[in-house]
Amino acid sequence: MENKVSPRPQVAHVEDDPSHRLLVATLLESAGFEVHSFADADSFRRHVRASSVDLVLLDWMLPDGCGLELLEWIRASNQSKLPVILITGRETDEDVVTGLSAGADDYIVKPPHPAQLLARINAVMRRSGFSSQSPGNNEFAPYVLREDLREIHLNDQRIPTTDREFDLMQYLFRRRGNIVSRETLLKQVWNMQGLVSSRTVDTHISRLRKKLELEGQHGWTLSGVFQHGYRLEQNAEAAKSALAS
Repeated sequence: MENKVSPRPQVAHVEDDPSHRLLVATLLESAGFEVHSFADADSFRRHVRASSVDLVLLDWMLPDGCGLELLEWIRASNQSKLPVILITGRETDEDVVTGLSAGADDYIVKPPHPAQLLARINAVMRRSGFSSQSPGNNEFAPYVLREDLREIHLNDQRIPTTDREFDLMQYLFRRRGNIVSRETLLKQVWNMQGLVSSRTVDTHISRLRKKLELEGQHGWTLSGVFQHGYRLEQNAEAAKSALAS
């Protein structure tokens, strides 16, 4: 039997202070997040070129540069929509304005209060479109994912899918708008890494694109991003037209 997907939000924490990295990792992992910690900007860059994350916690001062420079790199990359929260000891009004103007989604002064940090992370992820809905009906009009029955419906019509195809679409819808690498899909959907060919992912994506008509005609497009992976995106105008037809 295939394993059901239970995706944990992936958080990257870029911070050179090991005690602060440990504190944040312990807090977030106990709250259901999967945390990837990095002591410098370069190690973070290497990670996101190969894998996907859902949110970045970023320090201002790093051993190999400024956090704002890394934020600029994120905003100029194919992960430009990635939510970023600055967590820093710089606390003047000017610093806050500079950080937010540079593209940060939120700004937290160290040391962060645990409850406040979790609340702000969840708020930023909600605004970015990340969904961690509990079992039930997950609606992404005109698509509905019935988690109780493990079915996908398009315009009220059930589209036959395998368990693996359901898991894959559930993961992509939850990370809609973000690029997801093949390696991440193998790990999160297949629960394997290096044991399954990335061609397996390509085959499933191609089949689902045809089955679910994810080429823009219903307001959603599932497309490949060269050398990076795949992205499921919604076109709001097309989705509105599809519902009206």
